[in-house]
Amino acid sequence: MSSGTLFQELVKCNEQPNRVEIYEKTVEVLEPEVTKLMKFMYFQRKAIERFCSEVKRLCHAERRKDFVSEAYLLTLGKFINMFAVLDELKNMKCSVKNDHSAYKRAAQFLRKMADPQSIQESQNLSMFLANHNRITQCLHQQLEVIPGYEELLSDIVNICVDYYENKMYLTPSEKHMLLKVMGFGLYLMDGNVSNIYKLDAKKRINLSKIDKFFKQLQVVPLFGDMQIELARYIKTSAHYEENKSKWTCTQSSISPQYNICEQMVQIRDDHIRFISELARYSNSEVVTGSGLDSQKSDEEYRELFDLALRGLQLLSKWSAHVMEVYSWKLVHPTDKFCNKDCPGTAEEYERATRYNYTSEEKFAFVEVGADSLHYRVKLLLGRSIDLNRLITQRISAAMYKSLDQAISRFESEDLTSIVELEWLLEINRLTHRLLCKHMTLDSFDAMFREANHNVSAPYGRITLHVFWELNFDFLPNYCYNGSTNRFVRTAIPFTQEPQRDKPANVQPYYLYGSKSPQQQRGLDVCLS
Repeated sequence: MSSGTLFQELVKCNEQPNRVEIYEKTVEVLEPEVTKLMKFMYFQRKAIERFCSEVKRLCHAERRKDFVSEAYLLTLGKFINMFAVLDELKNMKCSVKNDHSAYKRAAQFLRKMADPQSIQESQNLSMFLANHNRITQCLHQQLEVIPGYEELLSDIVNICVDYYENKMYLTPSEKHMLLKVMGFGLYLMDGNVSNIYKLDAKKRINLSKIDKFFKQLQVVPLFGDMQIELARYIKTSAHYEENKSKWTCTQSSISPQYNICEQMVQIRDDHIRFISELARYSNSEVVTGSGLDSQKSDEEYRELFDLALRGLQLLSKWSAHVMEVYSWKLVHPTDKFCNKDCPGTAEEYERATRYNYTSEEKFAFVEVGADSLHYRVKLLLGRSIDLNRLITQRISAAMYKSLDQAISRFESEDLTSIVELEWLLEINRLTHRLLCKHMTLDSFDAMFREANHNVSAPYGRITLHVFWELNFDFLPNYCYNGSTNRFVRTAIPFTQEPQRDKPANVQPYYLYGSKSPQQQRGLDVCLS
Protein backbone atom coordinates (compact mmCIF):
# COMPACT_ATOMS: atom_id res chain seq x y z
CA MET A 1 0.00 0.00 0.00
CA SER A 2 3.04 2.31 0.07
CA SER A 3 2.31 3.61 -3.45
CA GLY A 4 -0.65 5.56 -2.11
CA THR A 5 1.66 7.56 0.16
CA LEU A 6 3.64 8.67 -2.90
CA PHE A 7 0.51 10.13 -4.46
CA GLN A 8 -0.42 11.82 -1.19
CA GLU A 9 2.99 13.49 -0.86
CA LEU A 10 2.44 15.28 -4.17
CA VAL A 11 -0.40 17.32 -2.65
CA LYS A 12 1.44 20.32 -1.19
CA CYS A 13 -1.52 22.58 -0.43
CA ASN A 14 -5.27 22.89 -0.93
CA GLU A 15 -4.77 25.42 -3.73
CA GLN A 16 -2.70 23.00 -5.83
CA PRO A 17 -4.33 22.81 -9.31
CA ASN A 18 -3.97 19.04 -9.84
CA ARG A 19 -4.91 17.98 -6.34
CA VAL A 20 -8.25 16.51 -7.50
CA GLU A 21 -6.47 14.28 -9.99
CA ILE A 22 -3.97 13.20 -7.34
CA TYR A 23 -6.71 12.40 -4.83
CA GLU A 24 -8.62 10.42 -7.47
CA LYS A 25 -5.53 8.39 -8.30
CA THR A 26 -4.88 7.82 -4.60
CA VAL A 27 -8.41 6.45 -4.11
CA GLU A 28 -8.11 4.33 -7.25
CA VAL A 29 -4.89 2.72 -6.08
CA LEU A 30 -5.73 2.29 -2.39
CA GLU A 31 -9.44 1.43 -2.50
CA PRO A 32 -8.90 -2.31 -3.26
CA GLU A 33 -6.36 -2.51 -0.43
CA VAL A 34 -8.62 -0.72 2.03
CA THR A 35 -11.39 -3.14 1.08
CA LYS A 36 -9.03 -5.98 2.02
CA LEU A 37 -8.33 -4.30 5.35
CA MET A 38 -12.06 -4.00 5.97
CA LYS A 39 -12.50 -7.70 5.24
CA PHE A 40 -9.57 -8.45 7.54
CA MET A 41 -11.23 -6.53 10.38
CA TYR A 42 -14.48 -8.43 9.93
CA PHE A 43 -12.61 -11.73 9.62
CA GLN A 44 -10.74 -11.36 12.91
CA ARG A 45 -13.97 -10.35 14.64
CA LYS A 46 -15.78 -13.39 13.28
CA ALA A 47 -12.82 -15.67 14.06
CA ILE A 48 -12.72 -14.51 17.69
CA GLU A 49 -16.45 -15.10 18.05
CA ARG A 50 -16.13 -18.56 16.53
CA PHE A 51 -13.16 -19.47 18.73
CA CYS A 52 -14.84 -18.23 21.91
CA SER A 53 -18.04 -20.12 21.05
CA GLU A 54 -16.00 -23.34 20.77
CA VAL A 55 -14.26 -22.61 24.07
CA LYS A 56 -17.60 -21.90 25.73
CA ARG A 57 -19.05 -25.13 24.40
CA LEU A 58 -16.10 -27.22 25.59
CA CYS A 59 -15.96 -25.45 28.98
CA HIS A 60 -19.57 -26.23 29.83
CA ALA A 61 -19.89 -28.08 33.14
CA GLU A 62 -21.23 -31.20 31.44
CA ARG A 63 -18.85 -31.05 28.48
CA ARG A 64 -15.77 -30.90 30.73
CA LYS A 65 -16.41 -34.53 31.57
CA ASP A 66 -16.03 -35.49 27.92
CA PHE A 67 -12.74 -36.33 26.24
CA VAL A 68 -11.26 -33.70 23.93
CA SER A 69 -8.98 -35.26 21.34
CA GLU A 70 -5.39 -34.15 20.75
CA ALA A 71 -6.20 -33.24 17.17
CA TYR A 72 -8.97 -30.90 18.32
CA LEU A 73 -6.73 -29.28 20.92
CA LEU A 74 -4.04 -28.75 18.29
CA THR A 75 -6.63 -27.19 15.99
CA LEU A 76 -7.56 -24.74 18.74
CA GLY A 77 -3.84 -24.14 19.22
CA LYS A 78 -3.54 -23.22 15.54
CA PHE A 79 -6.38 -20.75 16.10
CA ILE A 80 -4.41 -19.16 18.95
CA ASN A 81 -1.27 -19.01 16.80
CA MET A 82 -3.22 -17.32 14.02
CA PHE A 83 -4.47 -14.61 16.40
CA ALA A 84 -0.94 -14.01 17.70
CA VAL A 85 0.54 -13.73 14.20
CA LEU A 86 -2.20 -11.48 12.83
CA ASP A 87 -1.99 -9.10 15.77
CA GLU A 88 1.79 -8.83 15.54
CA LEU A 89 1.62 -8.23 11.80
CA LYS A 90 -0.94 -5.47 12.31
CA ASN A 91 1.25 -3.86 14.99
CA MET A 92 4.44 -4.00 12.93
CA LYS A 93 3.07 -2.68 9.64
CA CYS A 94 2.93 1.07 10.33
CA SER A 95 2.69 1.77 6.60
CA VAL A 96 -0.80 0.26 6.63
CA LYS A 97 -2.04 2.91 9.07
CA ASN A 98 -0.36 5.71 7.09
CA ASP A 99 -1.81 4.58 3.79
CA HIS A 100 -5.28 4.16 5.27
CA SER A 101 -5.07 7.72 6.58
CA ALA A 102 -4.05 8.92 3.12
CA TYR A 103 -6.98 7.07 1.56
CA LYS A 104 -9.38 8.45 4.14
CA ARG A 105 -8.29 12.04 3.49
CA ALA A 106 -8.58 11.60 -0.27
CA ALA A 107 -11.97 9.88 -0.01
CA GLN A 108 -13.33 12.60 2.28
CA PHE A 109 -12.12 15.28 -0.10
CA LEU A 110 -13.85 13.54 -3.01
CA ARG A 111 -16.92 12.85 -0.82
CA LYS A 112 -16.65 9.09 -1.43
CA MET A 113 -17.91 8.36 2.08
CA ALA A 114 -21.09 10.42 2.25
CA ASP A 115 -23.48 7.91 3.84
CA PRO A 116 -23.35 7.36 7.63
CA GLN A 117 -22.63 3.63 7.31
CA SER A 118 -19.46 4.19 5.27
CA ILE A 119 -18.29 6.85 7.70
CA GLN A 120 -18.87 4.53 10.66
CA GLU A 121 -17.07 1.62 8.96
CA SER A 122 -14.11 3.87 8.15
CA GLN A 123 -14.01 5.08 11.74
CA ASN A 124 -14.10 1.53 13.06
CA LEU A 125 -11.26 0.54 10.75
CA SER A 126 -9.20 3.54 11.87
CA MET A 127 -9.66 2.58 15.52
CA PHE A 128 -8.85 -1.05 14.74
CA LEU A 129 -5.58 -0.15 13.01
CA ALA A 130 -4.59 2.53 15.54
CA ASN A 131 -4.94 0.38 18.67
CA HIS A 132 -1.99 -1.92 19.24
CA ASN A 133 -2.81 -5.48 20.29
CA ARG A 134 -6.46 -4.90 19.40
CA ILE A 135 -7.01 -8.54 18.40
CA THR A 136 -5.34 -9.81 21.58
CA GLN A 137 -7.35 -7.48 23.79
CA CYS A 138 -10.68 -8.45 22.24
CA LEU A 139 -9.84 -12.13 22.49
CA HIS A 140 -8.74 -11.78 26.11
CA GLN A 141 -11.86 -9.86 27.12
CA GLN A 142 -14.23 -12.37 25.53
CA LEU A 143 -12.41 -15.36 27.01
CA GLU A 144 -12.46 -14.03 30.56
CA VAL A 145 -16.26 -14.08 30.68
CA ILE A 146 -16.28 -17.83 29.96
CA PRO A 147 -16.20 -19.87 33.20
CA GLY A 148 -13.35 -22.38 33.26
CA TYR A 149 -11.70 -21.18 30.04
CA GLU A 150 -8.27 -21.46 31.68
CA GLU A 151 -8.75 -25.22 32.07
CA LEU A 152 -9.16 -25.70 28.34
CA LEU A 153 -6.25 -23.37 27.55
CA SER A 154 -4.15 -25.36 30.04
CA ASP A 155 -4.90 -28.51 28.04
CA ILE A 156 -3.87 -26.74 24.83
CA VAL A 157 -0.62 -25.47 26.35
CA ASN A 158 0.15 -28.89 27.84
CA ILE A 159 -0.34 -30.68 24.53
CA CYS A 160 2.01 -28.18 22.88
CA VAL A 161 4.59 -28.75 25.63
CA ASP A 162 4.31 -32.51 25.15
CA TYR A 163 4.64 -32.29 21.36
CA TYR A 164 7.62 -29.94 21.58
CA GLU A 165 9.40 -31.90 24.29
CA ASN A 166 9.06 -35.20 22.41
CA LYS A 167 9.85 -33.57 19.03
CA MET A 168 6.47 -34.60 17.60
CA TYR A 169 6.69 -32.09 14.78
CA LEU A 170 8.20 -32.20 11.31
CA THR A 171 8.52 -28.75 9.74
CA PRO A 172 10.12 -25.67 11.33
CA SER A 173 6.78 -23.84 11.15
CA GLU A 174 5.16 -26.57 13.27
CA LYS A 175 7.96 -26.31 15.83
CA HIS A 176 7.69 -22.53 16.10
CA MET A 177 3.89 -22.71 16.20
CA LEU A 178 4.05 -24.88 19.33
CA LEU A 179 6.30 -22.34 21.07
CA LYS A 180 4.11 -19.38 20.12
CA VAL A 181 0.97 -21.16 21.36
CA MET A 182 2.69 -21.82 24.71
CA GLY A 183 3.60 -18.15 25.17
CA PHE A 184 0.38 -16.64 23.87
CA GLY A 185 -1.67 -19.23 25.75
CA LEU A 186 -0.01 -18.26 29.05
CA TYR A 187 -0.70 -14.60 28.31
CA LEU A 188 -4.40 -15.32 27.70
CA MET A 189 -4.68 -17.39 30.88
CA ASP A 190 -3.04 -14.79 33.12
CA GLY A 191 -5.56 -12.05 33.89
CA ASN A 192 -8.21 -10.85 36.31
CA VAL A 193 -9.99 -14.20 36.45
CA SER A 194 -7.13 -16.66 36.23
CA ASN A 195 -3.54 -16.76 37.50
CA ILE A 196 -0.97 -18.96 35.76
CA TYR A 197 1.19 -19.14 38.89
CA LYS A 198 -1.70 -20.63 40.88
CA LEU A 199 -2.26 -23.11 38.06
CA ASP A 200 1.44 -23.95 38.25
CA ALA A 201 1.17 -24.49 42.01
CA LYS A 202 -1.72 -26.90 41.38
CA LYS A 203 0.50 -28.66 38.80
CA ARG A 204 -2.05 -27.86 36.13
CA ILE A 205 0.74 -26.44 33.97
CA ASN A 206 4.53 -26.61 34.21
CA LEU A 207 6.01 -23.11 33.99
CA SER A 208 9.59 -24.22 34.69
CA LYS A 209 9.54 -26.47 31.63
CA ILE A 210 8.17 -23.69 29.44
CA ASP A 211 10.79 -21.32 30.89
CA LYS A 212 13.51 -23.80 29.84
CA PHE A 213 12.12 -23.96 26.30
CA PHE A 214 11.97 -20.17 26.03
CA LYS A 215 15.50 -19.90 27.43
CA GLN A 216 16.86 -22.25 24.78
CA LEU A 217 14.97 -20.61 21.92
CA GLN A 218 14.40 -16.94 22.65
CA VAL A 219 13.38 -15.64 19.20
CA VAL A 220 11.25 -17.43 16.61
CA PRO A 221 10.19 -16.40 13.08
CA LEU A 222 6.80 -14.78 12.89
CA PHE A 223 6.08 -14.14 9.22
CA GLY A 224 8.51 -13.49 6.40
CA ASP A 225 11.48 -11.54 7.78
CA MET A 226 9.56 -10.61 10.95
CA GLN A 227 10.16 -12.33 14.26
CA ILE A 228 9.06 -12.22 17.88
CA GLU A 229 10.71 -12.72 21.26
CA LEU A 230 8.88 -15.41 23.19
CA ALA A 231 9.71 -13.81 26.54
CA ARG A 232 7.58 -10.81 25.55
CA TYR A 233 4.43 -12.87 26.12
CA ILE A 234 5.62 -13.47 29.69
CA LYS A 235 6.68 -9.87 30.35
CA THR A 236 3.31 -8.49 29.26
CA SER A 237 1.23 -10.94 31.31
CA ALA A 238 -0.84 -9.58 34.21
CA HIS A 239 1.05 -11.09 37.16
CA TYR A 240 4.60 -10.99 35.83
CA GLU A 241 6.02 -8.21 38.01
CA GLU A 242 5.42 -9.98 41.32
CA ASN A 243 6.70 -13.30 39.91
CA LYS A 244 9.57 -12.21 37.64
CA SER A 245 12.11 -14.07 39.77
CA LYS A 246 10.62 -17.37 38.56
CA TRP A 247 11.61 -16.69 34.97
CA THR A 248 15.09 -17.00 33.50
CA CYS A 249 14.04 -16.57 29.87
CA THR A 250 13.33 -12.86 30.41
CA GLN A 251 16.96 -12.19 31.34
CA SER A 252 19.23 -11.07 28.52
CA SER A 253 21.61 -13.82 27.49
CA ILE A 254 22.81 -15.53 24.34
CA SER A 255 21.61 -19.08 23.85
CA PRO A 256 23.96 -21.60 22.21
CA GLN A 257 21.03 -22.35 19.90
CA TYR A 258 21.97 -19.23 17.92
CA ASN A 259 25.65 -20.09 17.51
CA ILE A 260 25.55 -21.84 14.15
CA CYS A 261 29.29 -22.60 14.32
CA GLU A 262 28.84 -24.67 17.48
CA GLN A 263 25.87 -26.44 15.95
CA MET A 264 27.92 -27.48 12.90
CA VAL A 265 29.69 -30.24 14.85
CA GLN A 266 26.40 -32.03 15.51
CA ILE A 267 25.07 -31.23 12.03
CA ARG A 268 28.11 -32.80 10.33
CA ASP A 269 27.87 -35.88 12.53
CA ASP A 270 24.14 -36.34 11.82
CA HIS A 271 24.72 -35.79 8.10
CA ILE A 272 27.52 -38.37 7.81
CA ARG A 273 25.61 -40.90 9.91
CA PHE A 274 22.42 -40.63 7.84
CA ILE A 275 24.22 -40.61 4.47
CA SER A 276 26.08 -43.79 5.46
CA GLU A 277 22.87 -45.52 6.49
CA LEU A 278 21.07 -44.41 3.34
CA ALA A 279 23.95 -45.53 1.11
CA ARG A 280 24.11 -48.90 2.89
CA TYR A 281 20.43 -49.54 2.27
CA SER A 282 20.56 -48.30 -1.34
CA ASN A 283 23.57 -50.45 -2.19
CA SER A 284 22.00 -53.53 -0.57
CA GLU A 285 18.91 -53.03 -2.74
CA VAL A 286 21.06 -53.07 -5.89
CA VAL A 287 23.24 -56.01 -4.81
CA THR A 288 20.36 -58.24 -3.74
CA GLY A 289 18.29 -57.24 -6.78
CA SER A 290 15.22 -56.41 -4.73
CA GLY A 291 13.17 -53.51 -6.00
CA LEU A 292 9.68 -52.07 -5.97
CA ASP A 293 8.10 -55.32 -7.13
CA SER A 294 9.62 -57.42 -4.35
CA GLN A 295 7.44 -58.16 -1.36
CA LYS A 296 8.88 -56.96 1.93
CA SER A 297 7.89 -57.76 5.48
CA ASP A 298 6.18 -55.29 7.79
CA GLU A 299 9.44 -54.82 9.68
CA GLU A 300 11.30 -53.91 6.49
CA TYR A 301 8.61 -51.43 5.52
CA ARG A 302 8.81 -49.96 9.02
CA GLU A 303 12.56 -49.53 8.68
CA LEU A 304 12.06 -47.74 5.36
CA PHE A 305 9.47 -45.47 6.92
CA ASP A 306 11.70 -44.64 9.89
CA LEU A 307 14.65 -43.94 7.58
CA ALA A 308 12.62 -41.56 5.42
CA LEU A 309 11.14 -39.85 8.49
CA ARG A 310 14.59 -39.42 10.02
CA GLY A 311 15.83 -37.78 6.83
CA LEU A 312 12.92 -35.35 6.78
CA GLN A 313 13.47 -34.55 10.45
CA LEU A 314 17.14 -33.80 9.82
CA LEU A 315 16.30 -31.47 6.94
CA SER A 316 13.70 -29.76 9.10
CA LYS A 317 16.13 -29.45 12.01
CA TRP A 318 18.81 -27.83 9.87
CA SER A 319 16.32 -25.50 8.21
CA ALA A 320 15.05 -24.48 11.64
CA HIS A 321 18.61 -23.72 12.78
CA VAL A 322 19.12 -21.36 9.85
CA MET A 323 15.76 -19.63 10.34
CA GLU A 324 16.29 -19.22 14.09
CA VAL A 325 19.80 -17.77 13.73
CA TYR A 326 18.55 -15.37 11.06
CA SER A 327 15.64 -14.26 13.26
CA TRP A 328 17.90 -13.77 16.28
CA LYS A 329 20.31 -11.68 14.20
CA LEU A 330 17.47 -9.43 13.06
CA VAL A 331 16.49 -8.75 16.67
CA HIS A 332 20.12 -8.18 17.76
CA PRO A 333 21.84 -5.99 15.12
CA THR A 334 25.55 -5.30 15.45
CA ASP A 335 27.28 -1.91 15.71
CA LYS A 336 30.70 -0.39 15.09
CA PHE A 337 31.87 -1.42 18.56
CA CYS A 338 31.06 -5.12 18.09
CA ASN A 339 32.13 -5.28 14.45
CA LYS A 340 34.98 -3.06 13.27
CA ASP A 341 33.87 -3.51 9.65
CA CYS A 342 30.49 -1.95 10.41
CA PRO A 343 30.50 1.80 9.62
CA GLY A 344 28.78 4.16 11.98
CA THR A 345 26.52 5.39 9.19
CA ALA A 346 25.17 1.92 8.37
CA GLU A 347 21.39 1.52 8.25
CA GLU A 348 19.70 -0.63 10.89
CA TYR A 349 18.82 -3.35 8.36
CA GLU A 350 22.45 -3.44 7.22
CA ARG A 351 23.60 -3.79 10.82
CA ALA A 352 21.16 -6.70 11.24
CA THR A 353 22.11 -8.50 8.02
CA ARG A 354 25.16 -7.33 6.07
CA TYR A 355 27.53 -6.69 8.99
CA ASN A 356 26.01 -9.07 11.53
CA TYR A 357 27.65 -12.31 10.37
CA THR A 358 31.24 -13.46 10.73
CA SER A 359 33.05 -15.33 7.97
CA GLU A 360 32.72 -18.56 9.94
CA GLU A 361 28.94 -18.10 10.22
CA LYS A 362 28.63 -17.41 6.49
CA PHE A 363 30.59 -20.56 5.64
CA ALA A 364 28.42 -22.52 8.11
CA PHE A 365 25.26 -21.33 6.35
CA VAL A 366 26.69 -22.41 3.00
CA GLU A 367 27.61 -25.82 4.38
CA VAL A 368 24.16 -26.38 5.88
CA GLY A 369 22.58 -25.44 2.57
CA ALA A 370 24.93 -27.78 0.73
CA ASP A 371 24.09 -30.64 3.09
CA SER A 372 20.39 -30.08 2.51
CA LEU A 373 20.78 -29.94 -1.29
CA HIS A 374 22.99 -33.03 -1.13
CA TYR A 375 19.90 -35.14 -0.58
CA ARG A 376 18.81 -34.40 -4.13
CA VAL A 377 21.85 -36.32 -5.48
CA LYS A 378 23.09 -39.63 -4.06
CA LEU A 379 26.06 -41.90 -4.83
CA LEU A 380 25.01 -45.45 -5.61
CA LEU A 381 27.86 -47.90 -6.36
CA GLY A 382 29.97 -45.06 -7.73
CA ARG A 383 27.19 -43.46 -9.81
CA SER A 384 25.51 -40.12 -9.09
CA ILE A 385 21.74 -40.40 -8.93
CA ASP A 386 19.38 -37.43 -8.81
CA LEU A 387 16.69 -38.55 -6.36
CA ASN A 388 14.44 -35.65 -7.24
CA ARG A 389 14.49 -36.65 -10.91
CA LEU A 390 13.90 -40.32 -10.05
CA ILE A 391 10.94 -39.50 -7.81
CA THR A 392 9.50 -37.25 -10.52
CA GLN A 393 9.79 -40.06 -13.08
CA ARG A 394 8.05 -42.52 -10.73
CA ILE A 395 5.27 -40.06 -10.00
CA SER A 396 4.79 -39.34 -13.71
CA ALA A 397 4.59 -43.06 -14.48
CA ALA A 398 2.07 -43.59 -11.67
CA MET A 399 -0.01 -40.64 -12.88
CA TYR A 400 -0.03 -42.01 -16.43
CA LYS A 401 -1.06 -45.47 -15.20
CA SER A 402 -3.84 -43.96 -13.09
CA LEU A 403 -5.25 -42.14 -16.13
CA ASP A 404 -4.88 -45.26 -18.25
CA GLN A 405 -6.79 -47.34 -15.70
CA ALA A 406 -9.57 -44.74 -15.49
CA ILE A 407 -10.08 -44.90 -19.28
CA SER A 408 -9.82 -48.73 -19.26
CA ARG A 409 -12.62 -48.92 -16.66
CA PHE A 410 -14.75 -46.71 -18.88
CA GLU A 411 -14.05 -48.95 -21.91
CA SER A 412 -15.21 -52.03 -19.96
CA GLU A 413 -18.60 -50.53 -19.02
CA ASP A 414 -21.59 -49.06 -20.78
CA LEU A 415 -22.10 -45.38 -21.50
CA THR A 416 -23.39 -44.61 -17.99
CA SER A 417 -19.91 -45.19 -16.57
CA ILE A 418 -18.87 -41.85 -18.02
CA VAL A 419 -19.94 -40.40 -14.65
CA GLU A 420 -17.24 -42.42 -12.89
CA LEU A 421 -14.72 -41.47 -15.59
CA GLU A 422 -15.38 -37.81 -14.88
CA TRP A 423 -14.82 -38.38 -11.16
CA LEU A 424 -11.54 -40.23 -11.72
CA LEU A 425 -10.25 -37.60 -14.11
CA GLU A 426 -11.08 -34.86 -11.63
CA ILE A 427 -9.25 -36.75 -8.85
CA ASN A 428 -6.18 -37.09 -11.06
CA ARG A 429 -6.35 -33.45 -12.10
CA LEU A 430 -6.42 -32.31 -8.47
CA THR A 431 -3.58 -34.69 -7.57
CA HIS A 432 -1.51 -33.35 -10.45
CA ARG A 433 -2.13 -29.74 -9.38
CA LEU A 434 -1.02 -30.48 -5.79
CA LEU A 435 2.08 -32.40 -6.87
CA CYS A 436 3.17 -29.67 -9.29
CA LYS A 437 3.76 -27.40 -6.30
CA HIS A 438 6.71 -29.60 -5.25
CA MET A 439 8.04 -31.21 -8.44
CA THR A 440 8.23 -30.62 -12.19
CA LEU A 441 5.69 -32.75 -14.03
CA ASP A 442 4.40 -32.77 -17.58
CA SER A 443 1.17 -30.87 -18.07
CA PHE A 444 -2.00 -32.76 -17.22
CA ASP A 445 -3.36 -32.29 -20.75
CA ALA A 446 -0.24 -33.90 -22.21
CA MET A 447 -0.50 -36.87 -19.85
CA PHE A 448 -4.20 -37.24 -20.58
CA ARG A 449 -3.68 -37.17 -24.37
CA GLU A 450 -0.98 -39.82 -24.07
CA ALA A 451 -3.17 -42.10 -21.94
CA ASN A 452 -6.11 -41.48 -24.28
CA HIS A 453 -3.98 -42.28 -27.37
CA ASN A 454 -4.85 -38.85 -28.66
CA VAL A 455 -1.43 -37.31 -29.18
CA SER A 456 -1.48 -37.27 -32.98
CA ALA A 457 -4.87 -38.84 -33.85
CA PRO A 458 -7.94 -36.54 -33.98
CA TYR A 459 -9.86 -38.95 -31.74
CA GLY A 460 -8.94 -41.07 -28.75
CA ARG A 461 -10.03 -44.10 -26.76
CA ILE A 462 -12.86 -42.24 -25.05
CA THR A 463 -14.29 -40.95 -28.33
CA LEU A 464 -14.13 -44.39 -29.95
CA HIS A 465 -15.83 -46.05 -26.99
CA VAL A 466 -18.58 -43.40 -26.90
CA PHE A 467 -19.17 -43.89 -30.64
CA TRP A 468 -19.26 -47.69 -30.19
CA GLU A 469 -21.69 -47.53 -27.26
CA LEU A 470 -23.99 -45.05 -29.01
CA ASN A 471 -24.32 -47.23 -32.11
CA PHE A 472 -24.43 -50.73 -30.63
CA ASP A 473 -26.06 -50.23 -27.24
CA PHE A 474 -27.54 -46.80 -26.54
CA LEU A 475 -29.52 -46.06 -29.72
CA PRO A 476 -31.00 -49.59 -30.11
CA ASN A 477 -31.78 -50.24 -26.43
CA TYR A 478 -32.69 -46.88 -24.86
CA CYS A 479 -35.81 -44.76 -25.14
CA TYR A 480 -36.53 -41.23 -23.96
CA ASN A 481 -38.88 -40.76 -20.99
CA GLY A 482 -40.58 -37.40 -21.38
CA SER A 483 -41.88 -37.27 -17.80
CA THR A 484 -38.43 -37.67 -16.20
CA ASN A 485 -36.47 -36.08 -19.07
CA ARG A 486 -33.95 -38.91 -19.26
CA PHE A 487 -33.05 -41.95 -21.31
CA VAL A 488 -33.92 -45.36 -19.81
CA ARG A 489 -33.09 -48.86 -20.98
CA THR A 490 -35.98 -50.68 -22.62
CA ALA A 491 -37.46 -53.76 -20.98
CA ILE A 492 -36.92 -55.85 -24.14
CA PRO A 493 -33.43 -55.62 -25.72
CA PHE A 494 -33.35 -55.30 -29.52
CA THR A 495 -29.69 -56.28 -29.93
CA GLN A 496 -27.25 -58.58 -28.26
CA GLU A 497 -25.20 -57.30 -25.36
CA PRO A 498 -22.00 -55.77 -26.81
CA GLN A 499 -18.78 -57.62 -26.00
CA ARG A 500 -16.59 -55.53 -23.73
CA ASP A 501 -13.16 -56.18 -22.30
CA LYS A 502 -13.05 -57.25 -18.69
CA PRO A 503 -11.56 -54.53 -16.47
CA ALA A 504 -8.12 -55.31 -15.09
CA ASN A 505 -7.63 -55.70 -11.36
CA VAL A 506 -5.67 -52.68 -10.13
CA GLN A 507 -4.58 -51.43 -6.75
CA PRO A 508 -7.04 -49.05 -5.06
CA TYR A 509 -4.48 -46.22 -4.97
CA TYR A 510 -4.72 -45.94 -8.76
CA LEU A 511 -8.43 -45.15 -8.44
CA TYR A 512 -9.84 -43.63 -5.23
CA GLY A 513 -6.95 -44.12 -2.81
CA SER A 514 -8.20 -47.01 -0.66
CA LYS A 515 -10.84 -49.71 -0.66
CA SER A 516 -13.48 -47.91 1.39
CA PRO A 517 -13.78 -44.82 -0.87
CA GLN A 518 -13.66 -47.13 -3.90
CA GLN A 519 -16.62 -49.19 -2.63
CA GLN A 520 -18.54 -46.02 -1.75
CA ARG A 521 -17.89 -44.54 -5.20
CA GLY A 522 -19.05 -47.77 -6.82
CA LEU A 523 -22.32 -47.51 -4.90
CA ASP A 524 -22.69 -43.85 -5.91
CA VAL A 525 -22.21 -44.77 -9.58
CA CYS A 526 -24.90 -47.44 -9.33
CA LEU A 527 -27.32 -44.99 -7.75
CA SER A 528 -26.59 -42.31 -10.34
